[in-house]
Amino acid sequence: MRNTLGDAKCISLYWNVMADILTLNEVKRLAELAKLELTDDEAVKYQKELSEVLDYFAVLDSVS
Repeated sequence: MRNTLGDAKCISLYWNVMADILTLNEVKRLAELAKLELTDDEAVKYQKELSEVLDYFAVLDSVS
């Protein structure tokens, strides 16, 4: 059954609600475990990027 909003619009709405799944401390801990040194600016950037990846996995999971 298809969503009446359309898939792209539904995903866009989902992204706005689910932003920042990972905390900044979690990103820093992941970097530490991976033996990466991140600046504070990089940690903030990766927080957003990794959260978006996890958001997308949640969208894919809801489709299946």
